[in-house]
Amino acid sequence: MDLIKKIRRENGCDQEMLQRAQNDPEILSTIKSLQGNASRGLDRFSDELYSKSTHFLLELIQNADDNTYAPGVLPKLCLTLGRGSNGDVMMAVHCNEVGFKAEDVVAICKVGASTKKNVEGYIGEKGIGFKSVFRVADVVHIASGDYKFKLDRREELGMITPIWDDSSPARHAIPGWTAFVLELAKSEDPKEIAARLVELSSSLLLFLRRLRSLKISTGLGDPNLDRVIAIKCVEAENQVVQVQRTENGVTSSHQYFMTKKTIPTFAEDPRRQGISKSEIVLAFPLDDAGEPRISPQTVHAFLPLRDYGFTFIIQADFLT
Repeated sequence: MDLIKKIRRENGCDQEMLQRAQNDPEILSTIKSLQGNASRGLDRFSDELYSKSTHFLLELIQNADDNTYAPGVLPKLCLTLGRGSNGDVMMAVHCNEVGFKAEDVVAICKVGASTKKNVEGYIGEKGIGFKSVFRVADVVHIASGDYKFKLDRREELGMITPIWDDSSPARHAIPGWTAFVLELAKSEDPKEIAARLVELSSSLLLFLRRLRSLKISTGLGDPNLDRVIAIKCVEAENQVVQVQRTENGVTSSHQYFMTKKTIPTFAEDPRRQGISKSEIVLAFPLDDAGEPRISPQTVHAFLPLRDYGFTFIIQADFLT
């Protein structure tokens, strides 16, 4: 709780500081300056957010892949869309990572900050991945490690100013897991989010560094969209990787022959500062007999981008 108070104080949102500031012009001026700088940063951030509100789903998967996991643990992510006890639509995100440390809380409460910069193979780029949730959510509850807090975009500097939250719905997470609970904005169409969830490609697990299991549950009372989906990536033999997808009890699997090559990179883009090499991966679909399966495939930058007409998957750390 002390860290949360410290961040609120630094953002000029601490209640005691605001009360003292009423009688101290210097403190009041400092607070206004801090809030002005932060507000301008948030405005720039808002302009950079992805055009599609549902892009936040890929960002959540990306963040889960960048998490730290205990040795011997199979990294898992669960995305659950449903209604709360009051009927409002909420989305719960659960991950079995090791949990937040102080620097993670600080990073999530800043604009453009990350605990993973200049890391070869790291898929984060804009440093705003998590905050893309505010394209669809008014409030985000977080419970991880020793921390339980929320970010409420409706409050002053709410996207970066945490509020300690003992009654957080995220506190009901699986013991030891990190949980985010998103209160969706009234303007959002939950059916669109549900549709994007069930359409997530199984191939997205192929090139992630850590995440090997993804579970998706949608429960809005719409039989066309309500699903329970489990996707698992399994290493096979001789450079073959198998992706299994179980949807409402029916399992299908796809095999890919993978080949990799690491090359030096000389990109002068500031987003690649400190990165000296990059890995390119080609994945060739196989049928059940192990023969090539010819069909259009997507280009990936760790996560699927789009179909460019290739019959095999190309993966690289593309700038997008």
